[in-house]
Amino acid sequence: MTCGLVDGFEKNLESEYNERLVGIGITEIGSVMRLYKSDEGSFTVILTDTNNVSCLPLAGNSWQTLKPKKKVKGTGL
Repeated sequence: MTCGLVDGFEKNLESEYNERLVGIGITEIGSVMRLYKSDEGSFTVILTDTNNVSCLPLAGNSWQTLKPKKKVKGTGL
């Protein structure tokens, strides 16, 4: 797994892969998870721990953004 400073990763993802930040959240262990994706379908996840160390645990292609399913009233589904 590749680790370093998040700023360097972000610049590389934008210039090399045309990926932009599209989502961010906090994991159960307090790490910050960032999701980057391009219009072409490539994506990368960056995790930044509480010591400000960022790592790229996975990347891929063919990302598809799905629309949430609608709930059916009265069913809990």
